[in-house]
Amino acid sequence: MNGGVLHAIDLLNVREISDAKAGFQYFEFHAMPDLIQEALTVAADTDSLDVEGPRLDELDWGQIPDDSVIVRRFEHHFESHPTDFAPVAGHPGHR
Repeated sequence: MNGGVLHAIDLLNVREISDAKAGFQYFEFHAMPDLIQEALTVAADTDSLDVEGPRLDELDWGQIPDDSVIVRRFEHHFESHPTDFAPVAGHPGHR
């Protein structure tokens, strides 16, 4: 998967973090935007990283233990809300 929530915070810019929070909310991972916000706070306090980093990772992995959880959520959402997605040229059903 990844190097943890603090690693992601370190790699992403402000817009990407905002987009990630919105994406998690859209796909109904409702705890994740708050977790990301908490990670931003923790990342600013370097004294707490050793303790808080592993705790945040456990919370993250408790919500999304592996990428297949995200894939299943996407597939379910795609099946139940197909008009939310633009058609793909060359894909069956595209006119």
